[in-house]
Amino acid sequence: MMQVKLLAASPLIFDSASEKYLFVPVGVLNIASMLKRQGLEVEVVDSKFVLNEENFDINLIVDEILKGPRVVGISLMVDGLPSIALACELAKKEDPDKIIVLGGSGPTPVAVPLMKRFESIDVVVIGEGEETVAELFPLLCKNAGVSELNKVAGIVYRDNGKVIATKPRPFISNLDSLPFPEFHLIDLKKYNRLSITTARGCSYRCRFCSTSPFWGKKTRYKSAERVVDEMQAAKNKYHIQKLDFSDDTFTQSAAHVERICSRIQKAKLDINWGCLVRVNDLSINMLKTLRTAGCTACGIGIESGSAEVLQSISKGFSVEEAHQAILDADKFFEKIKLFLMWGLPFEKSSDIFRTVTFLGKMFEMISAAEKITLKLSLASPLAQSELYREYRDHIFLDWDLYNNWGGFSGNKAPRIQMAIKEIVQEHPELFSNFYVFQQPDLEMKKKIIKPLLPR
Repeated sequence: MMQVKLLAASPLIFDSASEKYLFVPVGVLNIASMLKRQGLEVEVVDSKFVLNEENFDINLIVDEILKGPRVVGISLMVDGLPSIALACELAKKEDPDKIIVLGGSGPTPVAVPLMKRFESIDVVVIGEGEETVAELFPLLCKNAGVSELNKVAGIVYRDNGKVIATKPRPFISNLDSLPFPEFHLIDLKKYNRLSITTARGCSYRCRFCSTSPFWGKKTRYKSAERVVDEMQAAKNKYHIQKLDFSDDTFTQSAAHVERICSRIQKAKLDINWGCLVRVNDLSINMLKTLRTAGCTACGIGIESGSAEVLQSISKGFSVEEAHQAILDADKFFEKIKLFLMWGLPFEKSSDIFRTVTFLGKMFEMISAAEKITLKLSLASPLAQSELYREYRDHIFLDWDLYNNWGGFSGNKAPRIQMAIKEIVQEHPELFSNFYVFQQPDLEMKKKIIKPLLPR
């Protein structure tokens, strides 16, 4: 049987200064399901349990690439891109016959220049990966020639040193056709968060975000029956009592929410769950629907307490609407996480003051301060975002800001090795998320937001 290894290059993320957010790598498990459907034997490794915040040694990742099957697929987000690129180079020096495939939101927007710079990467899968890997990996396992690879839509590959992008692959129209994630390939006891998706994509156009472009600026939905079947399987097979819907915005379609919540109630699942909601989607009726179906927690992207900033990033709601949404959510949910950002190129210190004032007013009016968690992140110039396209020539590298002031993951990042820092400094066009927007009042803003950062 043909064998492959899938490495989930997962970031270390914290809900607070001490609580690790150990989320299940569902995307990789979806890929594993497709490969098993093709008759391949699949091994899954999660980098969260290879690296940790005390021992961020890239050689541990190199060892994982070298061990086992010749074909290795690595799924990653943008914050893992430079370390994985370096690990691929080191692994290929040890074993030039390894075939290394990257995929995910990290390499997708920079696939061609990434492969031109790092010859150790053999293939990049662009965007949505299930159907692509189902074609690609059997060919790689059989040592198919480049003429065969050229027939696979949605990849960037190498032919005698030349980097070639094949035609784009259409998005999967029927998400219900995908197999269930292969949860048995990992030890679920190691994780504290299991998530499933009910949809892919986001219909909103926030200027700082890369999610909507990654998914083609549209949203596709699973049926309510499929979603509840996945929840039922998680409960019956793996004894899961709580989970998260990991959609970028679960509430963007009221009809979709109603169908799923109704189905959950009919199935009498008795599972607590959480989701991400949006201020201008919420109504009292929707909040009642969510809570009655078992939703006990939500995350809300507030971003700022400044009307000017909200308008500049195209959030589509007002400060007053954001305030009311939090108060309404407070009536229904046990836990609420508020996502905030700072460090935008047009943001002034007065905008940060307005955010702090907004939070102070909110904490005075909610039922219990302990149910609120703040997640403050430094704005990142993400490659597919509108802000990056506009301000790409006005960014700079500052490792102190990235590591200690709410960098990409919103937390204290692991120690980054010097070799990785050098790669990031040499290639801002590949690793822009490690950079910071040039902005007014930076030092003053740092003084204001310091009390809001995890301690």
